[in-house]
Formats: sequence, structure tokens, C-alpha cells
Amino acid sequence: MTAVRAGLDVLRSRLPALLAGRRVGLLAHPASVAHDLTHAADVVRGLRRVRLTALFAPEHGLAGVAQDHAHIGAEYDHTRRLRVHSLYGKRLEPTRRMLREIDTLVIDLQDVGSRYYTFAWTTVLAMRVCAHEGKPVIVLDRPNPLGGEHLEGNWADPRFASFVGLYPLPIRHGMTIAELAAYHNQTQALGCDLTVVPMTGWRR
Repeated sequence: MTAVRAGLDVLRSRLPALLAGRRVGLLAHPASVAHDLTHAADVVRGLRRVRLTALFAPEHGLAGVAQDHAHIGAEYDHTRRLRVHSLYGKRLEPTRRMLREIDTLVIDLQDVGSRYYTFAWTTVLAMRVCAHEGKPVIVLDRPNPLGGEHLEGNWADPRFASFVGLYPLPIRHGMTIAELAAYHNQTQALGCDLTVVPMTGWRR
């Protein structure tokens, strides 16, 4: 059986030059790890000629300790000596000021395959702002744990859009986090300069 390697592993082993010379912001959470359990922040910091200059946290925070629906304020990562911008607090998307310190936003989030999980929507909102500010986005792909073969449930009515359904999707959407990013970039005309780092070894 072929081992599955997430986009983070592919970035580290095959595409490190993708970030060369850039100041990088990273949107991540506790599941953002390589196959050896190295966190994405430390993987990016270990790449040559790359500066990790900011961290961004979705719901539950960078460490994943906040409860559901608990708003998170800005934090400071003392280990990496970086500010952690919350995207699940007073604001759900990065501000222009947050993006000043980066050239590229890297997103490495593990979705669960259901519309009502917020990580995909945090990704979409970040892409929307980055498009407006001219900041490229790189999404590191990860498996859809539900298999990615079936679509189930009702489609969200756009009249009742919310943070658990900004755009129409069925409850079980069948896509990976990067496929969701590319799908919304196209169907919603977000205009994001989007690059996807694919997985290896994962098949539907």
C-alpha cells in the first residue's frame, strides 16, 4: 500500500523553493503536522531562505484548546517568537494590517468533510482578503476523512448564508480542503492567486 503524504510533506521534500525568498504567514492548527509529527510552523521555519513572520489561528486556536464557539484573541507563540493572529474572534478574516508582514499566506488545515466545519470557511475568507490585498495563497492539501466519494445532505440556501455555510454546498461535500479552495475560488470569482500543493498516495 502506498503511503499517503500530505501537502506539507510534499512541500518539504519536493517543493521547498516554492517559498524561497518570501515572508510567510501560516494558517494552521494542531493537525497541521508532517508524517513525522513536525508541526507545519517548524517545517516552514526549517526551509532555506524562508522567513515565517506570522501565524494565523482558526476556531479552537493554534493549540486547539479553545472550546467550540469560543472567541479567541490575539496570542503570542513564545517558542517560535511570533504573533498569532486569531481568525475566530472579533474578526473572522485577516486584516490589511495583519497581512503587511507577509508576502504569501500558506494554509494547512485538516477539514473533516462536512459543510458546517469552519476551517474551510476560514480558508475562503482568508483567500478573499488576500485576493483584495494582492497576497498569493498556497493551500497544502490533506485527505477528506470521509473518503471523498459521496455527496449527501441538503445544499445550503444562500439566503441564509452563515459562517457554517457561506456558499452553497451539501452537508457532505466530498472535497478535500484544497479542492474546496479551488472550487470556491472559481465558482465565487474570488480572484485569489491560488497555488495548491497536492498530496501523494491518496486515492478516492
